[in-house]
Amino acid sequence: MKTFDVMEYQKNAALIFVGCCLIIFAVLMHSCERLDQSHQTKNKEQKAFYQAFTKAGFYVNRNPDSTILFADSALVYAHITKLNDTSLIPVLFLKSDAFVSLGLSDSAMSVLLRAHYISVKASDNAYIAKSSLRMGRFLRNQEQSTLAEKYTLEALHLFELLADKRSFGNACDLYGNLLSDMGNYIKAHEYLMKAYEISEQLGDIKTLGDESINIGFNYRLMGNMEEAIRYSRIGCEKIAQVQDTASLIVAYNNLGIALRTVRPDSSMFFYRKSLALNRESSTMNSIITRFNIANLYFDKKDYSMALHEFDTVLSLCRQNRLLGGMARVYHAFGEIYILTQDFPRADFYLKQSIRMADSLGLLSLVPDFSETLLRSYKVQGKMTEYTRLSNKVMAQRDSVTHKDKQATIAYIAKYQKAEKKELENVNLSSLLKNKENKLLLSEIIIAVIVLAIVLLGLLLKRNTRLSKERGEAFDKLIKLYREERAQRDKQAEAILSAGNAPFDANTLTVESQVLLKQLHHYYETEKPYLNPRLRVEDIAETLNTTRKAIASSLSQYSDSNFVSFTNMYRVEHAITLAESAEGRNYKITAIAADAGFGSAQSFYRAFQQVTGVLPNYYRKNITKPPAGHAA
Repeated sequence: MKTFDVMEYQKNAALIFVGCCLIIFAVLMHSCERLDQSHQTKNKEQKAFYQAFTKAGFYVNRNPDSTILFADSALVYAHITKLNDTSLIPVLFLKSDAFVSLGLSDSAMSVLLRAHYISVKASDNAYIAKSSLRMGRFLRNQEQSTLAEKYTLEALHLFELLADKRSFGNACDLYGNLLSDMGNYIKAHEYLMKAYEISEQLGDIKTLGDESINIGFNYRLMGNMEEAIRYSRIGCEKIAQVQDTASLIVAYNNLGIALRTVRPDSSMFFYRKSLALNRESSTMNSIITRFNIANLYFDKKDYSMALHEFDTVLSLCRQNRLLGGMARVYHAFGEIYILTQDFPRADFYLKQSIRMADSLGLLSLVPDFSETLLRSYKVQGKMTEYTRLSNKVMAQRDSVTHKDKQATIAYIAKYQKAEKKELENVNLSSLLKNKENKLLLSEIIIAVIVLAIVLLGLLLKRNTRLSKERGEAFDKLIKLYREERAQRDKQAEAILSAGNAPFDANTLTVESQVLLKQLHHYYETEKPYLNPRLRVEDIAETLNTTRKAIASSLSQYSDSNFVSFTNMYRVEHAITLAESAEGRNYKITAIAADAGFGSAQSFYRAFQQVTGVLPNYYRKNITKPPAGHAA
């Protein structure tokens, strides 16, 4: 009997799956095409970004205004192309350098804070360290030692973790100079020597020269003039080897300062060498050198030459709008005129220096300049002015520390606000970027969902139709089985009756006919098939025949074997039991065991071979009449 083939379900499911894959592939191809167009546009914008970045770096020392312009263009292109945030940091470094060159310290600080924030957000330790080092150097120049120390220590720690020896040396140098500024000369010497040793290991002659100068300067502040001169000379020799004119000017200046008190003539020699190298007399280095020369003449008590040099410095400061330098020159004038007993001029210049320092916010200089004016008042015997100014100086000295603290607090608050604003801008940019990505993703998701709903509907419709067809097929199989069963029942009755057996004499021998009649009679009356351990040998022994004769007779009769013949009787016994009122409460496994099957698997297999359907389906349809009959 032919059974129902369920492979059709799998074929249909495979076809539907292939269809889904093709539709999803088409949607993805469309999305990829859009992404490819976006990628080509992005490549153009990236090229424009790198061009602008290169130009910004080219103009940083020549034209800071152009650097800022190109840096802003690069930042715009980076935003359009959605480049990684860390790619913005080098551009921001260039922009901050340009602001420093233009003297726009607030703008430079704001840009550096943004670079530091981006590097922290990206958890990029290398850029965090670099931005912290720049912050420390900038804040030191702004005389914000406390904040500078915080950022420099952060850079030191990170460069040590990254094993970046050169950058670690730079951080040690900056921290050593910071400690020297704060008066901690012993610890400053320790870090400056670390930087010196690292430069020696790397074989960097230029950096070695710079470190030597810094060590010499720290020794001078410690009062060890011999070591100060020795390291200053080493610095000059090293820098002369690399022929770096700008650094050599600074080196000669520092050596001149170191020699000022012990060898004034040698000091003047190096000051003159510094001026000879400096072709532009209006540069800061030239002004500092002339100021040192004037101080050297002052030490020698050559006041006329000192006044001449200070006057030159004053002209250069006016030309370059260096108001702080002008205040210091006015103070120097006042000291000279006190020593030359020209008190009216001394008082005039000292008051000018105090007013200018106060207006510029140079709070640390005001008390020092006031002390010089007090000395003038004391020498002149102006006790009323002396007392009034003395009280004022005491109040100023008390308030300087307080004002410094307040300024630091205001400074921190200001840039914390800038950081917060930058964070808001970054978050807004991130939201816009995510929104665009989500839009493309949502299109794909909607298409897939719609496709899934359509396919699900088709699957349900097809499954309903297939289920109906399967039910009709099973009904036909059950009908066919019932007809065959009725025929076998008639055959069994004929075998059990006294008449002839209903066998075809053309296909069976007389011996086979006799044996089959005995076999049917034995199975119908004794029911040996109920024994799950029944063997063909047992039947052969009972019927006084051989195993071979039974097998041959069954093969001639129905083209089957002993197992199939026995299982047919077992299945029919199981069906009879299942159709009975008592058997309807039994489980399938109990029915199988009662019918002589050794396992549920063999029962299911035999049942489907005999009836064409599974036991569960047949049992559900026991009460259902055969097709073609009235209900």
